[in-house]
Amino acid sequence: MKNSNDKVQTGLRIPVERYEELLALADTVGVSINSLMLMLIDLGLSARNNAALIPPERKSGR
Repeated sequence: MKNSNDKVQTGLRIPVERYEELLALADTVGVSINSLMLMLIDLGLSARNNAALIPPERKSGR
């Protein structure tokens, strides 16, 4: 049975420039790069999930 403390390790290939940007942001925020990446993933998933709940605008004849 899985619980919220289970972890999976994965590798991620990103451009050096993006990695350096993440390192600088992590330093500014005062967290590890791993924590920053988890925060950004959570933010992206939340935005995606919330966007899925909002129905697309209906086209009107106006």
